[in-house]
Amino acid sequence: MLRIPGISLAVLSRYCYYVADKILPFVVILRKSNFIATLTMLSKGDVILENHLKNPNVVYKYTSSDIQNELLDICAAQIVRKISESIQRSRYFAVLADECTDTATKEQLSICIRYLVYEGPLVSVREDFLCFVTAENTKGQTIAVLILDVLQQNGFDINKLRAQGYDGAANMSGKFKNDLATNENARYEMEKRTKLRTLCETRWSSRADALKTFKASLSVVVSSLDHLKDDGDDKAGGRLCAILRFEFIIGLVVAEHILSSTVSLSNYLQTPKCNLLQALKESKVIIQLLRNERADDTVWDALYDEAVTIAAEFYITPSTLRRAGIQRQRANPVVNNTKDYWKVTLYLAFLDHLITELEIRLVDSEGRFKGEALLPEKLDTHLNAEMIQAIYDANTYDADLTDPDTFRQEIERWKARWSMVPTDERPADIITCLNHTDPQLYPNITNIPSLLLAMPVTTATAERSFSSMKRVKTYLRSTMTTERLASLATLNIHREQEVDICRAVETFANAKSGKRLAHFI
Repeated sequence: MLRIPGISLAVLSRYCYYVADKILPFVVILRKSNFIATLTMLSKGDVILENHLKNPNVVYKYTSSDIQNELLDICAAQIVRKISESIQRSRYFAVLADECTDTATKEQLSICIRYLVYEGPLVSVREDFLCFVTAENTKGQTIAVLILDVLQQNGFDINKLRAQGYDGAANMSGKFKNDLATNENARYEMEKRTKLRTLCETRWSSRADALKTFKASLSVVVSSLDHLKDDGDDKAGGRLCAILRFEFIIGLVVAEHILSSTVSLSNYLQTPKCNLLQALKESKVIIQLLRNERADDTVWDALYDEAVTIAAEFYITPSTLRRAGIQRQRANPVVNNTKDYWKVTLYLAFLDHLITELEIRLVDSEGRFKGEALLPEKLDTHLNAEMIQAIYDANTYDADLTDPDTFRQEIERWKARWSMVPTDERPADIITCLNHTDPQLYPNITNIPSLLLAMPVTTATAERSFSSMKRVKTYLRSTMTTERLASLATLNIHREQEVDICRAVETFANAKSGKRLAHFI
């Protein structure tokens, strides 16, 4: 049996198996005592491993934190290598980055990749977590250097990088960097939502849910705060006074209603398979819905009546904010009654702001959406000489298109091809269009949908990686190094990926003995 210092390959293969598949990715055991306890428990069904752990004559048991880190790095490197190989086969890719402070107050930069996956003739989109790296600061230059280093270390072709997405890294965010009944009824409603939610700063869908839960349980919250106030809790008394005001109640009702309209869009935008054209289409739906509600007085009437009904339960009279003849620091419209005051200063103002933000960030964004005109379904209605020139002149595609004459000739062939297909049978979405396009016959038209698919809509994938980070690096494990954190997070996030234990053993053994293994026992 081929051995490395102090340990047999049979034992080592079991270590790798338990580290990669049984212990760390799921339970995330980091402290030595917990690791040894779990390894001992698992060894009860494994005679070879049990003898190794109980043998008092074995000097090198290979259970130290350094050995754990090496095995984790080897296993995680396999997963990252698979992702890197898929990305290298992709026509284009995009970088997603976000930063978050861990329990050791270190800025951890999460780097994820959005890319195209080719499964035979079909194309799909993936967004995968790559790694965590520690950022000394969140300056744009520092983040850029870290991202480039990670891409180069993994052998990515920088020339294929076509888009970047940033969120928490505010100084990297492009053009925008300068620029939320009775007690019995309440309890019945809360059966669906058993606890109050915090207002999440990044997930709008959870904000809408938190507001709905709070509104349904308002009478219970007021009763609880009242009891705490009677027990001498000054903070509870202050919060109770803030809640029992009409301006709070009308704000709660309006915010919950408007934000609930955006929940489906918010959830959809966070899916990795969502692309820019789909995001544009669904955003227009929500914008039209909000505009319809703005023009429909019955919607506002229903919201105001609901707020008045809730206020009446607590003997609150509808009122406005204090007004003065000359007022520059708050809304002071010329209105006749309380209802019109809140409609102008709150309801319409909120709607207009939300509609404007959706249009600026998702609808009116640059010339890249002009590539939508190449979809077979839209050729007859959207693609003309002016649009062809606009697509060619768009800064998004200029580096990936041939000369203008060749581009126009290709489009003419493209139009002729789909003119022979009935309109109702033509692809209407970008994925289907790309799957029906031969890159050898239509290289330019293949490039444009590929670019649109590679461009990220949100940085939700990077944000989701922080949930794994918080599970792995808790306050009791705040001394964990970034390398160990990155390896554990990779194994946890990509736990559906299989780790080749034989290859991990060979890599580890070669590092320790410098010998090439011919077989495993």
